[in-house]
Amino acid sequence: MKTDQKIGIVGANSQVGTELTLILDEQGVDVIPIVRNKLGATVFDRCDIDYRIGEITNAEDARSLMIDLDVVVILSHVTWFYGELPQKARKTNEKIIKNTVDYSPDQSNILFFSSLVAYGSKIGLSDHSWYGKEKKHLEKVLSKICNNKNKEYNILRLGHVYGPTQDHTIELSQDIEGKSKLVIPIQPEKLSNVVHTNTLSEIIKKVTSPTYNKRVTPAVNSPQWSWEKVLNYYNPKLELEKSPNDRDRSSLTKQGLKKVMNKLEPYQDSLVSILHRVPDKYNSRILNIQLSNMASSSIDTYRGRITYDHRHFGYDPVPNNQVNVDCEWDLSKTEDMIKEKLEI
Repeated sequence: MKTDQKIGIVGANSQVGTELTLILDEQGVDVIPIVRNKLGATVFDRCDIDYRIGEITNAEDARSLMIDLDVVVILSHVTWFYGELPQKARKTNEKIIKNTVDYSPDQSNILFFSSLVAYGSKIGLSDHSWYGKEKKHLEKVLSKICNNKNKEYNILRLGHVYGPTQDHTIELSQDIEGKSKLVIPIQPEKLSNVVHTNTLSEIIKKVTSPTYNKRVTPAVNSPQWSWEKVLNYYNPKLELEKSPNDRDRSSLTKQGLKKVMNKLEPYQDSLVSILHRVPDKYNSRILNIQLSNMASSSIDTYRGRITYDHRHFGYDPVPNNQVNVDCEWDLSKTEDMIKEKLEI
């Protein structure tokens, strides 16, 4: 699907943003990566792709960065575990959205990258996770501002993004490299929420076209890939077997979350927003505890485990209203192009 729109990507130097920029540019799309500094533009310099430097949170910068864009993709997101603390992170993310809407051309379309975590219990997760709550909050911020300004917008709830430079891909590939047989705790035919970056590039073009009429769309491969297909793509010789001793991880997750959330039900409104209301000095302590727990969890995952259990296995498939774009035939070619341009 071709487009003559000029597409700007805010946060283009991220893993996802870099691959999307390279793919869209290769397809002949007029894509403009927007980054905060010269360092973030290094790869685009090397690939001879025009870019723009500035701070979207600064009004003057925002106006000049987006002056002629038809579509603005908001990929930039401040996550407090790896950067600013909760109150400041939320304000920064809100400012990115507000300035993007306020200073982009009146007829432009705003595309916000949310997360499948926002589906909560619909895909076997908690409805009260801080990340899911934050993404839904930012979706509402975007909706309110765009509706007040009568501006077009779309929300993509991203699945697990896979591509040559993505952490998910590298981790999975390394885990199964050289193996001939793998025991997993789910049925191999269970549908995944994987979306490859070449598919994501086509989804962007489709949902920002004038004829598209859905506000919120899940971004996954279409048709969805089973976990068997995902694992065999990265290791074609791999034979999969469902562990006879493990129940489906997603059902265990649901049961455990249901018990916990029933007990916390009277307090959920205050608990889910507490990180945004307490002073950041206390959040620093929470952060240290969380990072310690994450490190312990990572160690436990690889300690003497016979069954290979990936954290994405526990997600149920997203609701069935995804965009119908089949890019599977072009996947290997696209990934080879990215590797060549990035010299990996």
